[in-house]
Amino acid sequence: MLDVPGAVEVRYSSDSIPARRPATVAMQD
Repeated sequence: MLDVPGAVEVRYSSDSIPARRPATVAMQD
């Protein structure tokens, strides 16, 4: 929840970066 717009970009990158995948899931919740 640090950067909302940035989280959206990370969401697509999450496919490439599994390390950030858990962080993205928390955002979706």
